[in-house]
Amino acid sequence: MTIGIYQYRCNDTNETYYGSSMNIGNRKKKHECNKDNDTCSTMIIERGNFTFTILETFDNISRLELRKCEQSYIDNDEMCINKATAYSMSSLYWKKEKK
Repeated sequence: MTIGIYQYRCNDTNETYYGSSMNIGNRKKKHECNKDNDTCSTMIIERGNFTFTILETFDNISRLELRKCEQSYIDNDEMCINKATAYSMSSLYWKKEKK
């Protein structure tokens, strides 16, 4: 089981999609087998010319810290097509208030 940050890059357009998971292998299968998933990775995968890369791995990290790390990739890549944020202070506040 690999914990970390991964990227899908379209080799035609250079668009990127970032994700994080506590089990990258399983998450990759879900992206590539489930064409009905609601992530932007589908746009890249359906083109059929993409590269999947594990960018960082961790031995021990909380989901919150993992999301913060993913968000830094999203924020610093002009070609990123992620529509949802991985981490924001407002979403963290909302989750606390919802409980």
